[in-house]
Amino acid sequence: MVRIFTTDGSCSCNPGPGGYAACEWNEDELTWVKHETFENTTNNRMELSAILLALAYINSKEIEEEFIIYSDSAYCVNMINNWIYKWSKNGWITSKKMPVENLDLVKKIYKELLILKNTK
Repeated sequence: MVRIFTTDGSCSCNPGPGGYAACEWNEDELTWVKHETFENTTNNRMELSAILLALAYINSKEIEEEFIIYSDSAYCVNMINNWIYKWSKNGWITSKKMPVENLDLVKKIYKELLILKNTK
């Protein structure tokens, strides 16, 4: 069985009020959902927070099956699939020689990815 986690984050006025959510759909049934709002944040922080929430949930449940995390954020998809491992090797510096933005969240995501990698 494939578990599908959908994530999304948004922000009004960037920075401004925003929120994120993640949920699990299991065989056409909503089996888990969590969300949070903030008074002053950015869209990227909310998108990253949703991904972090989904990864932490997967790790907490010790899910051994394949899973998919869906995100409408190209930034998050590219970060997870390409950039985050390069950033960690380069001391959290981007290819443009700039510090990685939202480093606190990025490092937490990286930690969750390492947990997944070590348990699979």
